[in-house]
Amino acid sequence: MVDDLSEALIEGTAEQRDERVLAALARTDFLLRYGDEPADLGAPLFAALDAALPKMTASRRIALVEKIAAVGVYYPEETLQLLRRLRQEPAADETVEGYWGVHTYSHSNVLLKLAHAHHRVAHGLLTDDQAILVTEELYALVLEEHALASKLKRGLPNDGKGAEGVIRSLLANGPSYSREFGETVTQVVLRELDTESVKGLLPQKLKAIDSIVTPLCDVQRHQTWSEGTTFQMRAQLLYTTHPNMVGREKVLARIRGILENEFEALPNEARAALWGMLSEAHRQTNYAKGHLVDERDRTLNELQNRLRESLEWVKKLFAQRTASPGEFRAAREIWK
Repeated sequence: MVDDLSEALIEGTAEQRDERVLAALARTDFLLRYGDEPADLGAPLFAALDAALPKMTASRRIALVEKIAAVGVYYPEETLQLLRRLRQEPAADETVEGYWGVHTYSHSNVLLKLAHAHHRVAHGLLTDDQAILVTEELYALVLEEHALASKLKRGLPNDGKGAEGVIRSLLANGPSYSREFGETVTQVVLRELDTESVKGLLPQKLKAIDSIVTPLCDVQRHQTWSEGTTFQMRAQLLYTTHPNMVGREKVLARIRGILENEFEALPNEARAALWGMLSEAHRQTNYAKGHLVDERDRTLNELQNRLRESLEWVKKLFAQRTASPGEFRAAREIWK
């Protein structure tokens, strides 16, 4: 059974029956794994996929991503490792004749399918290492997608399934997730902003970092999810010790540290980008404060203190060193 299923997935001929077999295999394996008689039923399947991957065409890889992502929550480690290889190992361009005419598939088409697959895996029970791997891969896909955007005739698809949209969803979180991702996102950002990495910050990488920092710095997040036929929405003001807020303060402290002590290694464009991140974080704080009206509210006082401290820090920094016009323009958003 597993041999037939493997062949169908590798050849790109898997039909609805094969999808049901794959789902049944994954669920059975999952139950046995946490029962008295664990059995690794999926091992032969993933071994076959790993061995066949180098020779798989782009269209077959796309079909594989869509099928394997459906059971990713049952096989998070195996799925994540396979998705990483699909990102790192390019497929040659392929021309396919179909009912609607001739279509060319390339590695770009494969890349655009990977973020949504990671999102499906992220809904499962992940270890800390697996959660970090999800975040690292999504960040890598942000870079890949930014590089692709200029090459695509219509730009990136606006379907919410891109890497940036998935990262926003993970940080917004909600009842359909089993864990928060604020801590893992923070680790990735701080790694990209460490002393050695800062020296080689390029505009493309800064844009990718900004796409992660912006949702991480939301003080009030908006969640959407469905329950049966009901669509749910809610706004959630984050408390100080929430993983997102803890990560927010670490990242903002690191950005301030760069602008205070390591700014000379950065071009003006990079400095302005970092100021933009601080400005957006300040704006988000002000936005959240505007939803609180009780002056005795402790949260309101905390937000007011943050805004005041932010303004005082900017004043102190500009009193200590000369800023470029680009920095002033970006920082101006803080006190507008």
